Amino acid sequence: MLVDRVAGSALPAEVRDQILSHADGVPLFLEELTKTVLDGDLLQERNGQYVLSKPLPALANPTTLHASLMARLDRSALAKEIAQIGAAIGREFSYALLRAVVAIDEASLEEALGKLEEAELASCRGRPPEATYSFRHALVQDTAYSSLLKTRRQELHRQIAEALRDRFSSLADAEPEIIAHHFTEANLAEPAIEWWTKAGEQALRRCAYVEAVSHYGKAIGLAEELGEGTQALRRRLRLQIACGQALISARGHGAPETTAAFTRARELAAAIDDVTERFSVYYGLWAGGYVRGEHASMEEVAEIMLREIESHPDMPESVVAYRVVGTTFWSGGDYIKGRHYLDKAVAAIGAVSDPTLALRFGQDPDVSAAAYSALVLFGLGEIDHARSLAGQAFGRALRSGHTPTVVYGQFLRCAFETLAEGALRAAPYANATLMLGREHGMPVWIAVGTFYDGWTRSCTGDLERGLPELRRGLTLCHEVGVLNWLVGRFI
Repeated sequence: MLVDRVAGSALPAEVRDQILSHADGVPLFLEELTKTVLDGDLLQERNGQYVLSKPLPALANPTTLHASLMARLDRSALAKEIAQIGAAIGREFSYALLRAVVAIDEASLEEALGKLEEAELASCRGRPPEATYSFRHALVQDTAYSSLLKTRRQELHRQIAEALRDRFSSLADAEPEIIAHHFTEANLAEPAIEWWTKAGEQALRRCAYVEAVSHYGKAIGLAEELGEGTQALRRRLRLQIACGQALISARGHGAPETTAAFTRARELAAAIDDVTERFSVYYGLWAGGYVRGEHASMEEVAEIMLREIESHPDMPESVVAYRVVGTTFWSGGDYIKGRHYLDKAVAAIGAVSDPTLALRFGQDPDVSAAAYSALVLFGLGEIDHARSLAGQAFGRALRSGHTPTVVYGQFLRCAFETLAEGALRAAPYANATLMLGREHGMPVWIAVGTFYDGWTRSCTGDLERGLPELRRGLTLCHEVGVLNWLVGRFI
């Protein structure tokens, strides 16, 4: 190690000053230049001190960190090849994966890895075949990777992706985005789209919504470069809808990015005769208009959904369509028509068991139908019936195990108790909404939870904490495009 070579032996001041000047504050560059000087014939060690053996030249060989690292890599052709393969894998790479990719025997592989360690380019944890190696600095990885020709680089990424897919199933299941990355770098769009989609789906299951948006975005970008046939368009539509659903949780229903995603999905849906996919698009657009308080856009989409469901009455999406239509009437002040369609939505609850509905519409639509029916019935004075439906919606939400549905259920219970019993009964649900929003990084529910948590605290006497929280909640609601609540409505 370099530290062992210089320990107790000071470098001449002029050598040290020139190294510091050339290193420009980069630790690895400092190390490389020092090593270059020690490995040359410029210095001799006398009485525990380094002295110049000849006049100090300008440190111009190598003059860059890249050249210095390349010089170290070039000392062994095999070690350089292994470093290049490792660099294609990542900053860290396992012996087992290397063995699956390289076409050399174990003895040669271990020898090459040993040379990388001796050259202080990589470090090792454990022993082969369980060993894991890592480059000592990201710049070492960058240097090895940049020395690869484009065709060789793509071939390595293909081999790595296929090895991970075929021989490391547990890692493939846990981190599909790694395989997606390698297929992307291999310029293989079809498998890359497949694995970015898997990564997006897994991120949604883990409530990692920002990651899901990123993964779906990469899949969409690749898909847009492919053909315009029916199947290609259908895939792009599904990816666009999935990205929109992830954006609902990551940014909010009313965020510009969410609306843009569903608007693009609507353009794609126009070229495909698939009412099921269209429903997902309609709902995304309707929900954005709802939280922003844009009643005209809500009505336009609700009318389309009603026409579609009347033409296809047996669709499982009927509960969504009737809930949307009923909520639109209620939002506009027509409680009678609102109740008529929400009754239809409640009648459709559980008619078809389709576990994908919660993913396609952001939350379990049966929870939404029961909860909104409860709100409308309460406004019409049917208190007992309303409370029964509110309890039904809340219980179903908690049993769903689907985080967006759970937090949605907590808020809707808060909304109902706000109307029915007041702040004291609503307070625990407001706080639960806020806590779940924070725990899972959901900006809409952080905003709304903060607002109602502040409101319930203020109404129950805690003005010192409640009023600042209420004001902050209002600010957050504006920031995430939630405007409807500010005029007394609920999502």
